[in-house]
Amino acid sequence: MSKKKTGLIVGIAAAVLVLAGAAVWFFFFRAPAVPNDPNEIAFVSPVSDITSSGGLGIVTKFSGVVEPQKTLAVQKDETKKVSELYVAVGQEVAVGDKLFSYDTDDLALQLQEAELQLESLGNRISTLNQQIESLQKEKNNAPSDEQLSYTLQIQSIQLEIKTTEYDQSAKAKEIEQLKASVENSDVLAEMAGVVKEINEGNNPNEEYYGSDSGANAYITILATGQYRVKATATEFNIQSLQEGMPVKVTSRIDPDASWTGIIDTIEREPVSNNQNMYISYGNEDSFTPASKYNFYILLDSFDGLMLGQHVYAEPDYGNTIKTGLWLPGYYIFTEGSDSYVWAATEQNKLEKRKISLGQYDGEMDEYEILSGVTNEDRLAVPAENLHSGMYAMEGSGYGDMLPAGDMLMDGDISMDGDMPMDFADDGGMSANGGAVG
Repeated sequence: MSKKKTGLIVGIAAAVLVLAGAAVWFFFFRAPAVPNDPNEIAFVSPVSDITSSGGLGIVTKFSGVVEPQKTLAVQKDETKKVSELYVAVGQEVAVGDKLFSYDTDDLALQLQEAELQLESLGNRISTLNQQIESLQKEKNNAPSDEQLSYTLQIQSIQLEIKTTEYDQSAKAKEIEQLKASVENSDVLAEMAGVVKEINEGNNPNEEYYGSDSGANAYITILATGQYRVKATATEFNIQSLQEGMPVKVTSRIDPDASWTGIIDTIEREPVSNNQNMYISYGNEDSFTPASKYNFYILLDSFDGLMLGQHVYAEPDYGNTIKTGLWLPGYYIFTEGSDSYVWAATEQNKLEKRKISLGQYDGEMDEYEILSGVTNEDRLAVPAENLHSGMYAMEGSGYGDMLPAGDMLMDGDISMDGDMPMDFADDGGMSANGGAVG
C-alpha cells in the first residue's frame, strides 16, 4: 500500500474519531443553552443551602409590624356632611369620647318636610273617609240598578285609603329616624385606643395596617393593651408556615432585641392591595404579580415593643440537632408508593429521581433521606409545569432575574452577616443570620 493511500486512511480515521468525540460531547457533556421560553426553565437550589449543612445559612424572614389585637373601623354615612372633627391622628380616646359630628341643618330641613308630608297624608285620609260617608248616603237613597256603581266607587276609595295609610306609616318611620339623627348627630368612640388614621378621601384605595377587611373607614382606632404582629408572606413561601408554629420576632433596629410567640392565624385570601410585588421569570414583558398573604403572631411578651414598630419574623426551630440528611416535605412528591425529587444533572437538565425516605418530623415537615440525594445535588420545588429535560438554573426564580430597581418585598431572604439592609418599609434583603426556613 502506498504511503499516500495510508496517510489518507489515517486522516479519515482521525476525522471520524474527532466527529465521534464531538458528538459525544454535544449530546452528553455540552451544557444546554438557556431557553427563550421562561416556562422551560426550572429553578434549583443546592441541597447544602436548603438544609444549611455547609451552605449559605439561608433563612426566610418575613416583614411585620406591631399592631393591637383589636382595630375599630368607624364608618361615615356618605349621605351626610361632617360638621366638625374632634380628634386627630395619634390622639388617645376613651369610650364615649366624641369623634365627629354631622351637620344637622340639612337633616332639620328634611325633618320639617317629612312632617309636612305626614300631615298631608293624614288630611288625605280624612278627605277620603268623608267621600265614603257621602257616597254611602247617596247609595242608600239610590235605585237598585245604581247600587253597584256606588259600591265600586266606595271600594276604590277604600283601596286608596289603605295605600295612603301605608305611605303614612312609612313616613312616620322616616321621621323617627330623622329625629334620631338630629338628636344623635355626634359619633362616639366605642373602644379606648389611639387614632391611627383619619381618611378624608384623598386616597380611598390605601390599606392601613390593622384593617382585616381593608374597608375604607373614616376613622381607624387601634386598641391599647396587648399587641400582635401582622406579617406578610408570598405565595412562594406561605406553604412553609402553619398555625401554631413557634416564631422568633426580631427588631429591625436592634438585632439583639427579640421576642417569641406562635403563629395564630394565616389568612387564605390574598391581600387586596397587591402592588409592587413582581416576580420575573424572563424579560420585562413576562412580569407576573405574586400574591401576598397576611399572617398574625401572638407574642409571649410585649416588653420593649411599640405600636407601629417594624420587625422581622422567622420560624423558631430551636436547637434540635438531627443527624443525616433531612429535606423539607415540599421538595418531595410521590407517585404510587414511591417518592421522588426533581434534581438537576451536571448538564443542567432536570430529572425525576427516585429517593428512599426514613423518619418523618411532623412538627418541622421534614423527611430523612436515606438514598437518592446528597448535599452536592440541586433540587427544584415540585410544580405542575416541571418535566424531565427542562433547563435547570440555579436560583429562586425571583431574586436573580429581577430587573434593576425591583426587590422582593415580603418573605425576605436573610444571609449570615452583621448589618441589616432594608430596601422597603415592608420588606427587603436582610443580612441577619438564622436557621434554615
